[in-house]
Amino acid sequence: MARDGTAASRLIAAAMAALSDGAHDFEMLAVAKRAGVSVGLAYYHFGAKAGLLSAVTQCFLNELEQQALFADVPDEGCWATREKKRLERYVHFYYAHPIGSLMLHWPARPEEVMAVEREHEEKVLAASASNFAQAQQQEQITTRLAPALLAVMTLGAVRLGVAEAMRQTPRPDAQNLVDSIW
Repeated sequence: MARDGTAASRLIAAAMAALSDGAHDFEMLAVAKRAGVSVGLAYYHFGAKAGLLSAVTQCFLNELEQQALFADVPDEGCWATREKKRLERYVHFYYAHPIGSLMLHWPARPEEVMAVEREHEEKVLAASASNFAQAQQQEQITTRLAPALLAVMTLGAVRLGVAEAMRQTPRPDAQNLVDSIW
């Protein structure tokens, strides 16, 4: 689902800005105006609002992967040190991103958006299970549980913990949250 061209990029940025501003039920026409393109071009690139929301979700998840989940994090020879740094990047990413909270609390996602999220989740779980297996082989973490189970439990708990923290007013300090999760 590659989106080439400046019009598509501008539409994604405009939709992201609308979502950030609280316009969770935006219309394609409003996003097209915000992007400075015709509504026909919006429909040409994304087919419908669900397609645009899927592209926004994909853009968000790509940023999350690049900045936190799959980022090259120095490990200093210690799995725990590296993974705590990855957790810090994850928490700070969600806290700082204009639609971070929405991505954790989106009540009614279109099926197309859920498909993008499922694909991302499968990729992250596979990478995480591999990461846990490597740490187990290096005897840096317990071998009592299967790597895939560790991945699901850890990623699920972290995501839910960050989501709950972002619901609170005021939000817990990001670094305190990282330390508490760790």
